[in-house]
Amino acid sequence: MSACYCAKIESGVVTQVIVCDSDSWASQHLGGEWVCTHERLVGVGWPVIDGEIVEPLPPDPPPA
Repeated sequence: MSACYCAKIESGVVTQVIVCDSDSWASQHLGGEWVCTHERLVGVGWPVIDGEIVEPLPPDPPPA
């Protein structure tokens, strides 16, 4: 089995990202809700909307 990126989800937000065998391995050994991101890098703090991790929009530039 190849390694994948797994994200821990708490209260609708990614709180941790690791490389492991599977999301079931992470749940069993580390506890909590984990999802495999299928080789897609995600970041801590990214929101989860309708069960999907979404890349947040960049902030608006400061006013000139």
